[in-house]
Amino acid sequence: MKASLKFREERNPLLRAKVPLNILGLPFQSGIISGESKELSLNLSTFFQSGPSVKISYRPNDTWNPFSLVIKTGTGHFGSPVSSSMIMSAEFNLLSKGDSNLKPIFMLHFKPQFGDFSIKKSQSSTHVSHLMGSIQNGGASSDV
Repeated sequence: MKASLKFREERNPLLRAKVPLNILGLPFQSGIISGESKELSLNLSTFFQSGPSVKISYRPNDTWNPFSLVIKTGTGHFGSPVSSSMIMSAEFNLLSKGDSNLKPIFMLHFKPQFGDFSIKKSQSSTHVSHLMGSIQNGGASSDV
């Protein structure tokens, strides 16, 4: 199990937890994200040591994009994102309301590790605030 708690100014703390599962002999990982009410997310993803990862997410408080499918690949074994220093992902909204939300979101994550320390840098094809319910097109964002 992995868990993290991120304290933010003037907002509720962001809690993330991931639990490994074994379903029919196959490795999966379930996760939950909780902070503000719009940030609540439940997900289930494949957790193979080789090959790309597929994740299905459910955001019950996001009326515009409640379900999404994320495909991740990395520089790990046969394109695995597990313990990879560079991850590429594409998010597809499955039940989107409105034509502007049908566009996939592409992300690139760099996370080199130096012993027990790591630095994370992310780029996205759209602003990350789409998870909070606001929709912005054509922007770019980074997360340090």
